Amino acid sequence: MFLDPLAEPDNNEESGEEYTFYTPFKFEPDPRGLGNYLFNRMKKHRHHIAQYIADTDEEQTYAELLQRCVRTACHLSTRSLTKDDVVVLCSYNHKESSVPFIASLFLNVPVASMDPTLSLMESAYLLKDVRPKIIFVVPEGLELMETSVKQAGIIIGGAKVTVQKMDPHETWKLIDKYKVTTLFVPPLLATAVLKVGRPEGLDISSFRNFIIVGGYCPKSLLLDLRDLLPGTFVSSSYGLTEVSGALTVFKTSSCEEVKERLYLQSKPTSVGLIIPGIKAKVVNLDTGKTCGPNEGGELRIKSEFLMNGYHNQDTSDS
Repeated sequence: MFLDPLAEPDNNEESGEEYTFYTPFKFEPDPRGLGNYLFNRMKKHRHHIAQYIADTDEEQTYAELLQRCVRTACHLSTRSLTKDDVVVLCSYNHKESSVPFIASLFLNVPVASMDPTLSLMESAYLLKDVRPKIIFVVPEGLELMETSVKQAGIIIGGAKVTVQKMDPHETWKLIDKYKVTTLFVPPLLATAVLKVGRPEGLDISSFRNFIIVGGYCPKSLLLDLRDLLPGTFVSSSYGLTEVSGALTVFKTSSCEEVKERLYLQSKPTSVGLIIPGIKAKVVNLDTGKTCGPNEGGELRIKSEFLMNGYHNQDTSDS
């Protein structure tokens, strides 16, 4: 991990932490909620493509997606949902999978997602914990949900490509077909993409960012991918669900890319710079003191986007 030159040491006298770093971030949450913000952004980008559905070769604009989300929200509003209720989405990726999620946010109703391939034991446990008032489920997961109940994925106007199951061979074709610019994959899929190699005859000039997330990525894999994709920025990123996503990333805008590439040359396995709104330090577990440069310890963070806690779980020691 690198420290952004803009991330100045926190010299707050109360903290006394010389090596606690923080990148300022000017952000005022909309008091009307995330749903209101998403509604306005989708309306602003209504003429842009929101998603390409690779399985059916369809495309959908933000206007079309917004219409479906609003209609779903209107229907949900008749169900007397409150902020204490939960809507669950049990679905694989498809054209409509994001609709109930966004619609719930429009109503400021908590929403949770479940994988339809979960085991019966896992599904029953989660449903017992979350206790949803409404469940949206794909046909393939209906039997699982029924049995489990008894036992118990806008902001910048970009488009996403939706596919039910990732296949390393098809990934290359999708990059060419939809002019994909950024791809987030776990190390296992990154290895599979490398193994099948780069097919000839495909135009992947749009492919700017190949970001590996969700696990440790060995140096050899990163270097091999960079050799395979000389025109693509290949890097790792680090994040946590508890802080709403990424903690560190590499900035790849035109004005920052050269500097970021130089960072990677000296530290190929770096996971990037601390994002705005995150305060981070490394602590010696034996002494409890903040570590200095090149000292090992436990990474501790504070975030302006920290989740409230685990649903129905004690988070006092989290």
